[in-house]
Amino acid sequence: MKFILTVLFALSLASLLTLHADNSAKSGTKTAEPQFVYFKGSFTKYHHGKREEALDLLHSRFWPVDQVVGRKPILFDFLTGQWDHMVFFRLHGGLADVELEKDAL
Repeated sequence: MKFILTVLFALSLASLLTLHADNSAKSGTKTAEPQFVYFKGSFTKYHHGKREEALDLLHSRFWPVDQVVGRKPILFDFLTGQWDHMVFFRLHGGLADVELEKDAL
């Protein structure tokens, strides 16, 4: 019985705090909408023995193009684990960029 009363007391405190938060939002003070940054990730597994060739190709061909275009990918090269290479690209248009790619397919 004591446990049930403790839980009910905690729930009532939580509900009072949320009611107070709702009242401040209704009073006319605007809260800033959250600003999200979306990324698109690409995961790559290289064939056995082709890691060095693939990394050389990435750094000699793809990296200079990304710099010219102004894209700043976030790269991860792993020595262990399931994946050998991961790259994340920022989606400046948000999730709409992903939807446009789905429509193109």
